[in-house]
Amino acid sequence: VLLELMDRRLRSEEELLTFLPVPVLARVPLSSDRSRRGPAGSTWYMPPEIREPFRTVIVQLEQSRKRFGAVMVTSPTKGDGKTTSAINLAVSLAAAGKRVVLLDFDLRHPQVATQMRIANGHNISALEDPEVDLGQLLIRPSELGTLSVLPMSIDLDEAAPTDPAAWRLPELVEQARAIADHVIIDTPP
Repeated sequence: VLLELMDRRLRSEEELLTFLPVPVLARVPLSSDRSRRGPAGSTWYMPPEIREPFRTVIVQLEQSRKRFGAVMVTSPTKGDGKTTSAINLAVSLAAAGKRVVLLDFDLRHPQVATQMRIANGHNISALEDPEVDLGQLLIRPSELGTLSVLPMSIDLDEAAPTDPAAWRLPELVEQARAIADHVIIDTPP
């Protein structure tokens, strides 16, 4: 009983709505790793039961009165599926013909490059250099023509900058907004 009282996780949509009365745009079902395996060599595969909720979110966001230029995807804890959701949203927008930039700003544990099978991500030092333009850092996965990705990697030998402002993250987001219809940002929990 004590463990149940101490558990603060939300287990249903109804519980969520009691704490945070916001509209639910779509429900994405859980899927097994096996159902997410795509054809050999594909950059990203999204099964139909996953693809449809993301299309629903896109339609609802595009019908809103305000233009959504950047969407930050986060979660309270590691392993909640935020990177997968960010990729799915970016891929769904690109499949709809939108120019999309996906920024992997989860600098503690970047996973976009790994999940999208992109060979090399950039080190944090690439974000510090004021001479480097975002366009120089973006990679275009071959089968998704309107999607550009900023993949990151961790170099354990490289020390993180002491001043987070040196990372130029707001400036990079603005550069992404200038070249894309939509910017999707994967962030740490």
